[in-house]
Amino acid sequence: MSHYQSVLLMKLPYCIHPSRPQPSENYRTYTPFVPVPSLAVTQLCGFVEKHQTYGYHLRAMDINIEAHREPGIPVNTQEYPELLRKHIRDTDYDVLAMSAFVSFNAQWVQEAAQLSRQYHPQAKIILGGGYSTLFPEKALRDHPIDAVVIGEGEATLLHLLNHFNQYHDAEFEKRFAWDGYGLRKENGEIVLVPKKAFLKPEEMVAPRWDCLDIEKYFRLSGTHSLPLEATRGCPYRCTFCCTFQSWGRKVRCKPVPQLMDEIQAAQRKYPGVSLRLVDDNLGFHRPWFVDFLKAIIERDLNHNFVVCNFMVNHLDKELVDLIVQAGCKNLPFAVETGSAEMQSRIKKNIDFDKVREIVALAKETKKVHIHLLWMMGFPGETRKQLQETIDLMRELSAHANQITTVTPYPGTELFSEAKALGAIDVDEEHIDLNQFDYRASEMVHSEEWTREELQEIIYDTNVEINWLNNSYLKEGELDRGLVWFEDLL
Repeated sequence: MSHYQSVLLMKLPYCIHPSRPQPSENYRTYTPFVPVPSLAVTQLCGFVEKHQTYGYHLRAMDINIEAHREPGIPVNTQEYPELLRKHIRDTDYDVLAMSAFVSFNAQWVQEAAQLSRQYHPQAKIILGGGYSTLFPEKALRDHPIDAVVIGEGEATLLHLLNHFNQYHDAEFEKRFAWDGYGLRKENGEIVLVPKKAFLKPEEMVAPRWDCLDIEKYFRLSGTHSLPLEATRGCPYRCTFCCTFQSWGRKVRCKPVPQLMDEIQAAQRKYPGVSLRLVDDNLGFHRPWFVDFLKAIIERDLNHNFVVCNFMVNHLDKELVDLIVQAGCKNLPFAVETGSAEMQSRIKKNIDFDKVREIVALAKETKKVHIHLLWMMGFPGETRKQLQETIDLMRELSAHANQITTVTPYPGTELFSEAKALGAIDVDEEHIDLNQFDYRASEMVHSEEWTREELQEIIYDTNVEINWLNNSYLKEGELDRGLVWFEDLL
């Protein structure tokens, strides 16, 4: 019997494959590619090494950093195919566990899988990440791989490794349910088991940062920052969101002492590091969030950290004050649309008066960068509703506004609604994954506007709100504004 004990955990490139026709270069797609440390790979390493009993040897590799040569010089993505070949050819392993961030990374999956079959024909191949979560059956049918992970992957990966070795760990199997995976049987039949059981908060392990060369990221990217996760899950049912497929709908918060230990460990190991909390909604559980912020303040851990998203409905003056005291430099939240009717249709249901209140409170501190996120081009959205969004942007006058084009993802209510309205053209039998490139997506069409007109509206709004009439300039905060403008440029 073969033994599958040597495991290569590989983060595949998450840029566009150089052989793919590039989207037209414009303000949406021109982004110099700068790799950041992989939270997924380091968490998988930490969990498997903590719970395995079979003697697996794990090696982690992030191909993204391998093409980075000099600080300040954008990565040449043309180098990745040869780097991928070199590392797969020259690395011994029994299992290749690949992580593909998004669905338009499918070409990297195909290339890596084919190289593995060429150089390591007996090795098992597992695919995890956003791509396999959204399209598990397609991934198994389209690529020469053995298994996929659907959603939260730590326990599933170890179950799969044990399965390949026909090894039964009774204690592990009792503690962690085996679901959220897909397998191709020897007869070609595909078996899919949806994700239902999720890790308890105290079971979410700390990232194993030492499995990657973190200093290399810092040195070459110029960004002395690490991603960190405090919570998982979101109970809201926004029609456009697909994160529930990965993390579930119940919010799970790491115990505050455990999280403080993770933060202190990162700061001891990498002095001066800033932390980027990647949670969907950090402030959902107010008592937990207050304890977390107070612990940051009391332990004097309030070095610079940033947050990906808050739900504005959960914020108030006390929390804004604590956020500032804790050293958080930004206040991001997704408003999405300025139309009350669209808020109801997409089930976001944000209270605009609450948004006005929190933006005003944050501005009073003169210490927080307010970053609002918006979406334009929903199926059925009218020009009037687009204008209502622009009007609310102008009124709120945040320091930064990020406007994206709506992309309906399979498995979401928005995708079904868009099909019912005839607002998207998608062949689900032969689906083109490049349509789901969120940076260049133009899937939705309308009788109210053309795709070109929508992009012109978004572009003009971006220039007006973020540059010509930026809040920093209008409100006499030129020094703070210059810092942001220079960082952005």
